[in-house]
Amino acid sequence: ITSGEYIQMSGRAGRRGKDDRGIVVLIIDERMSPTAA
Repeated sequence: ITSGEYIQMSGRAGRRGKDDRGIVVLIIDERMSPTAA
């Protein structure tokens, strides 16, 4: 994913108007080449 995609997804963590913070879990497949990621 691109840095912009990560920021977009992580910005959606938590419930809007309910939570003041959220949790992001990033799972990386070590078998994937860096250019494919």
